[in-house]
Amino acid sequence: MNKLWIIAKHIYKKQVKSAGFIMLVLAPLFFVAFMIAISYFASMSQGASNNNIMMVTDSAEIVEILRETDTNNTLSFTKNIDSAETALQEGTIDGYATLEENDNQIQADVYVPSTNDNIDLTAEENMLNAYRQEKIASQLGITGNVMQELVMNNVSFNRNNVEFTDSGEINVESTNSMDQIIKTGIAYGVVIFLFMLMIFYIQIIAEELAKEKGTRVMEIILSSMSASHHFYGKLLGVSLMLLTHIAIYIVIGFIVFLLNKQFKWIDFAMLNEMGINLGEIIQSQLPMIVWASVFAITGLLIYLSLTGFFTSLATKTEDAQKLNTPMTLIMVVGFYIGIFALTSPYNTVVKIASFIPFWSPFVMPFRVATDSVSQTHLIISLIIAIAFVILCFRLATAFYKSNVLTYSDKGILGRIRQSYTLLKSEREANK
Repeated sequence: MNKLWIIAKHIYKKQVKSAGFIMLVLAPLFFVAFMIAISYFASMSQGASNNNIMMVTDSAEIVEILRETDTNNTLSFTKNIDSAETALQEGTIDGYATLEENDNQIQADVYVPSTNDNIDLTAEENMLNAYRQEKIASQLGITGNVMQELVMNNVSFNRNNVEFTDSGEINVESTNSMDQIIKTGIAYGVVIFLFMLMIFYIQIIAEELAKEKGTRVMEIILSSMSASHHFYGKLLGVSLMLLTHIAIYIVIGFIVFLLNKQFKWIDFAMLNEMGINLGEIIQSQLPMIVWASVFAITGLLIYLSLTGFFTSLATKTEDAQKLNTPMTLIMVVGFYIGIFALTSPYNTVVKIASFIPFWSPFVMPFRVATDSVSQTHLIISLIIAIAFVILCFRLATAFYKSNVLTYSDKGILGRIRQSYTLLKSEREANK
């Protein structure tokens, strides 16, 4: 065990300090910060924009309504369109709008220079629409509240997923609910994050094993420890890196949560007023998070163990990427099936793929998000995945022992056949 920890600590200390690991950790944070900054400055720019707009209208009522409107724009009024055009040409205003009222309809046109695309008349539009509704309601002899209810209550179809249980009962889940949106977001986040982690950590394992084998350092290392200890030491070191990676995000999230209490970046009280309770949302989504995380862990273990097997076939560092290409392609196929599962969760290909251990880590989170899989099928798929993880580790360890000191220039199929022959010979010799 001591030698195993020596290998694990060596790869951990080496890789955690590497530029690749630091960039992998910081890249998502930079992306999130960049998107937040863009949203912030866009909202600030929109909120701070104050344009001089001249309203051309003959209606005294419209003028009075617009004077009382709370808007970011500075409004002026005229009945003569020529004066508005002159003011725009001289640059004393940023644009002008013509308002013509006829039979309870308001024809509104705004004229701005092509170089100015920062004109926002939303507040003016809302006020004019409210004025028009009140006027129509007054003519019809109905109250403003009734008129507003008639205008606002539009018919729209809310989609619901229907699932029949074994006993014949019907389970209905709305796809338009906030719960469904959050589930989909979690599934996307887990699958994309899993895909990124697999690409990065598979590359680390491949480079570490292939470099030592290609430089013949492996022969010296294995003279003082077993091949299985070396193999599991590498995987343990990478696993510690992964835990560190996730722990960094947890710590950053906790720090942001504490800072938010002071700076109030997110107003939780306002969210509660909107019917969004983050505590209840997290609690309700715990099953989704747990299932997605468990399948993600099985996927990482499967692909990391297979990476050790395929990389042990390499004779030099350049061969590692080529030998791991088939596995990478299988992973990419699983990723796209998972994305497809979001829109077609009941498709036959999706159903079959969710029970194949190579692909279930990508497919199952989306099936859980769309409520298209039963608890029984989830457990069955997980049992298959766990059994496959154990099988992969046993086979990878056995083949690793046979291949780690074997050098061949054959193709991938030839190397696998040679590896199997060596393994078979070793087992017969040990009998």
